[in-house]
Amino acid sequence: MFYLNKFLLKRNNFNTFTIGAVVIFICFIFFYLTFFIHPSGDDYTYAFLELKSPFYKAYLDEYLLWNGRYLSNIFVLKNPLTFGFNKVWIYRIFVFIIQLTLFYSFFYIINKFIKPSSLRGRWFLSSSLFVAYLILMPAINEGFYWYTGLATYQLSIIFFLFYLNTLFSKLNYKRIFLLILIQFIVAGFNEVSMLYMNILHLSLLIFRYNKHKNWQRIILFLSCIVFSSFVYLAPGNDIRSSYFQNVSNQFGYSLLMSFIQIVRFGVILNTGFFLFLLVLFFKYQFPHLFSNVKLEKSKNNFFLIPFIIFLILFFSIFPAYWTTGIMGQHRTVNYAFFFCVPLLCYWYILFFYRYDLFFQKIFFRIKNYYVLIFLISISFSKNFHGVITDIYYSKQTHFDLENNKRYSNLNLYHQSNKKKDIYLKRLNTHPFSISVYDLSEDPNNLANIGYQRYWKIQGKVLINHE
Repeated sequence: MFYLNKFLLKRNNFNTFTIGAVVIFICFIFFYLTFFIHPSGDDYTYAFLELKSPFYKAYLDEYLLWNGRYLSNIFVLKNPLTFGFNKVWIYRIFVFIIQLTLFYSFFYIINKFIKPSSLRGRWFLSSSLFVAYLILMPAINEGFYWYTGLATYQLSIIFFLFYLNTLFSKLNYKRIFLLILIQFIVAGFNEVSMLYMNILHLSLLIFRYNKHKNWQRIILFLSCIVFSSFVYLAPGNDIRSSYFQNVSNQFGYSLLMSFIQIVRFGVILNTGFFLFLLVLFFKYQFPHLFSNVKLEKSKNNFFLIPFIIFLILFFSIFPAYWTTGIMGQHRTVNYAFFFCVPLLCYWYILFFYRYDLFFQKIFFRIKNYYVLIFLISISFSKNFHGVITDIYYSKQTHFDLENNKRYSNLNLYHQSNKKKDIYLKRLNTHPFSISVYDLSEDPNNLANIGYQRYWKIQGKVLINHE
């Protein structure tokens, strides 16, 4: 019996070590690719707007003529490209810092709600959830490897989590003031974070969350409305919406397409049953992590969590269809997945508690093959497959070399100061994971105009077909 227990302990340690090694490896390769990214699309456009005129004028123009994101506009206008030509290393460092902070924010929020467990267990769980987010994110090139996307959406998540941590603590006058300040920050990043915060406080007001007094709930809700009005009533919103007059504000179409997209992204959220297997492993390998889950409350949460996930996806998708008639970029859904991933993990925990004996038997039956099953589930992920393919075929290094050659040609042009058109080669390598908005045959394309203005090219940017 002693030897059997010893063998089972070794097997448990092997599974834990292997899964941990896989999680660390995936984190490493995702961060590794950051050091091959290059500015793209709006990065050049916003940098040019800030460089051509005083910052305050560029900032007011954005608010008055394009959008109401009064806070994220600061970050995108004062982006790393404003420090000078060819400062790609600064661009990458900025992106890497935001990525690391995003990674820590997972641990930060888990540390808030799973305190009885060990520090190692919490780090392991938070790292695994972060990997799950990267693997399942609908558009990783826009969400993780592009400065403008990170600054507008992912950076706001960090402040939103800090806000949640403060909100669900014991409130006093100082914390109320701090919450109002963070509200101002979160609302100003993007429309989705603003919408989430309004819905959160409306829910707290209606259901009277027991840790908050009436005056606290009312003050926070009203301040949230005030800051949201700065975004919603911005003059630039009307100008931007005028580009979609014939396709916007179609309620029935927007509702139908939103439901279809919710089903689509719900399937993506469960790709390869990766989250299911991940939580199954933690539930029975580290049962102490979830010792504070109260079964009495879990009965209500079991039905509430799927509804919350549905609402999160809906409010990330419907506004795009309502205002533009199309889904467009997946940046808002990237934002939604950050909250959907841990919520779905929590729902799986409740699911396993509900049918504990059944899933316990399943886990112990597949335990010897768990690592293999876990690796297979990861391989179903589009993001992991894409990142591995990029690295295996050295797409990131080829992409880096091609961009550096382009910069050399631009530098030569800039030094010669010739008032003529410049011909640049299109990029032959387009990695799956890195954001690429390449030059077009049309010199009036946004990408071409971005290069032309940022690099102060007197003529037009044209494609070299040689």
